[in-house]
Amino acid sequence: MAKDDNIKSKGVSHTTPKTPHTPAQMSNMANTLSQLAAGGTLSDTDLAKAHALLEELSVDAEVRVRAAVSRAIAEYPLLPASLAQQLAQDVLEVAGPILENSPVLSDAFLISQIEDQETSEEAQVKIARREKLSVDVSHSLLQSGAVAAAETVLTNATAEIADDGLQALFRRDDLSGKMMTLVAARDGLSEPIITRCHGILLTDHFDREFGHQARTLLIEKHALPPEMANTIVEAALEDALTRAAADACSPEQDLELLAEHLNARDELTASLVLRMVCSGSLDFAKAAFRVQTTRSREEIAITFFGAGTEALGELYLETDLDPYLRFAVTVAIKRMAEEHNKTNKSAEDKPIKDISREIVGFYRGIAPASIDQVISSLCHEADRWRKTNAAPTPQPA
Repeated sequence: MAKDDNIKSKGVSHTTPKTPHTPAQMSNMANTLSQLAAGGTLSDTDLAKAHALLEELSVDAEVRVRAAVSRAIAEYPLLPASLAQQLAQDVLEVAGPILENSPVLSDAFLISQIEDQETSEEAQVKIARREKLSVDVSHSLLQSGAVAAAETVLTNATAEIADDGLQALFRRDDLSGKMMTLVAARDGLSEPIITRCHGILLTDHFDREFGHQARTLLIEKHALPPEMANTIVEAALEDALTRAAADACSPEQDLELLAEHLNARDELTASLVLRMVCSGSLDFAKAAFRVQTTRSREEIAITFFGAGTEALGELYLETDLDPYLRFAVTVAIKRMAEEHNKTNKSAEDKPIKDISREIVGFYRGIAPASIDQVISSLCHEADRWRKTNAAPTPQPA
């Protein structure tokens, strides 16, 4: 059996017809295929003959013959599904027109091709270009398709994309700034998706790229030690995230999604939680503890707003947050929770001054300053402590 070296083997064989066709026969075949593709009407007998002809040509050993067949019948609505599937699993030159245009390929078949690890990125892109792509196929491409295929779906104005599909996209490890831009460019986004986009835009890829550039500049141009450059950049990114989150007024579920995203990237840090709390976002701190512990929302809320410092400290120990910052975070939560429970609120900066004073009084090597400077100094002390391990982790008195 002759077989083309480039054929993707899916149990389909391509054999040379026993008797070569004459030029006249090939012409008749071409005319028949043209008539089918143009939507011409055939009798049942002629239709059966035409389908038999297609079957014969579709297994020809020559890729160019199979590709010609594929191009001619790609949009033929009466093509037998079995033949369409056979061609759709051939080499890309043959499969491409069918994957992109054939109306007889079922959603189940298309999804099976997307999920098949042997299916090339180019083949997935062909699927993503289909007119009026269904919700289910779009979801599959956005959830597990190749990057180029996911991007192509987002640019396909006729593709039906539900919120579930976009949420699946947002959970991808390779979610990129380009993908987020393409999502934002689509019409008719729902309010939950707009909110989710905002939460993602607060967190990662774009600022991270900026942070990398800033770190390189600080080290190479300004000759700062890498550790100092890291501290400056991380503090700047956390500060930007904190300010943006404070302006967003995101619901509890969105904050938990944000915390999960940060946690998956090892960026849900004690210093970020501390900054969030000091900015007034106790809800983000609750979300962070929810993500990093087995406690329910209700348990965490009770611990925050009435269980006392000791219970807060025990809750903190259940997380993966830096133990060095345990006192600072718990005292900040306690102070801001007390302020939250008051009928008559203090002056806006009073709770922050109290938090700063308690942190300065507890930790060594931290001078009185603005809360941002105090947190930066605290992070520096935590790094120094981890490197030297000169003293045990500070514990509340």
